[in-house]
Amino acid sequence: VSYRKPRTVSTEQRERARQMMIANNRAKKD
Repeated sequence: VSYRKPRTVSTEQRERARQMMIANNRAKKD
């Protein structure tokens, strides 16, 4: 199972990072 990488986790982490980036950009723009 350790060699198996759940894509859901990867996608979730990537989506969270993207949302954080967007929030940061919005805050910077404001």
